[in-house]
Order: sequence, then C-alpha cells, then structure tokens
Amino acid sequence: MFPPMAIIDVNGLLRHMTDGFVAVGPDWQVRASNPAAERLLHCSAEKLGQADLFACIPDLSGSSAERDLRAAATSSVGRRVEHFSPSRYTWFELQVVPMPDGELYIFLRNVTDRARLMQSEAVRESVRRILTDAPVAISIMRGSEHRYEFTNQKSRQLVGGRDLEGRTARNAFPELAGSPLFDLLDEVYAPACRTRERTSPCASIVPGTERCMMACSTSPTIR
Repeated sequence: MFPPMAIIDVNGLLRHMTDGFVAVGPDWQVRASNPAAERLLHCSAEKLGQADLFACIPDLSGSSAERDLRAAATSSVGRRVEHFSPSRYTWFELQVVPMPDGELYIFLRNVTDRARLMQSEAVRESVRRILTDAPVAISIMRGSEHRYEFTNQKSRQLVGGRDLEGRTARNAFPELAGSPLFDLLDEVYAPACRTRERTSPCASIVPGTERCMMACSTSPTIR
C-alpha cells in the first residue's frame, strides 16, 4: 500500500529532484520553485519569486514556446514544450501540467546535448544523401588498412556493384595486388600528407571490360 499523499513530503521531493520545477499562477507570477530550477535558470529563489515566468526563462518572450505555454494555460491537458534560448545557446524541455485552480506546474530540464546530437545526426544524414547522389565516385575509408565505411552509387557502379562497405581495400580487390592504387592510399598516412591527385593505370575489376586509367584523389580528414 502506498502512503496517503498527505503524508508524503512534497517539498522534500521537489528539493531533491534533478529536474527543475516552477509553479506559476494565472498571472504568470512564479509562486514556487526548486533548487534545480534555480540552477537551470541561473536565478535565486528570491528573484524567481519576484518575477513572472517570461522574465525567468531566457528568450521565452515572443517565442513559439510562449504561445504553447499560453495555450496550455487555457487547456486541461498537459503538454511538452521545447524552447531554444539563443542568448544561452541552451535547449530547454518544459513539461507543462495545468492545475484546476489555474496554476501551471512546469518541470524543466536542459536537453542541449540531446538536441545537438539530433542536429548532428540530421546533418550527417543530409551529407550522406548528397554524397550518395554525387555524379562522381566517392568512398570513405578509415584506418591504415583502408576499411570502407561508405561508398556512393557511382563508386559501386565503377566496381560492378561489388559490396565494399566493411571490407578493407586489399581484401575487396585482391586482383589489384601490386597496383599503384594501394600505394596512393598508403601515402595518406605518410608524414605531412596533403590532398593528392594521381592518374594511374589499373587492371579492370569489372568482368568483360578492358584495362582502364583511374584518376584518384585522396584527402585525409583526421591526422
């Protein structure tokens, strides 16, 4: 059996919560806060108690999050609101709970790391799509063994549709043993390496085609 709510130390719970908490009245004045909120908002309990919510959360006034909060105040349904503060370069997540007496209980957390990760993943996916559709053959390899991490459509066409990702260059193309192509790849790990371009002959790796000339450009990204 759970104890009755009346004997639960609510103030103690709020003090030890890792999420911030503020309670605001119908006039948007802050009526209560916990230490986590004070740390998140860089504001003392005394200052929070003398201000309205839009003065407490940086860059909230005039934002889409303000509109969502005002909409929540006229509803009986809780909602999650995300707010980006340019002045702090911080993403806040606000869980808004409307109360019957017109108060709003707002639980806050800093989700900047999560937002940055999602943005980074979106950027990487966008770059991957661009590289995939590029009109030239592009491959991304990692390590001195030249293990393929990515090949685009043109690159796969060039090798007759061969599956390269996850394989090393020498393992993927045993028929090119001794080819200058591998020397060019190995030079990426030479001291003071820079982007290099070279045109060199190589044996055909597509059955039924003739020996060809291949122009290769290598560019190290991390030394």
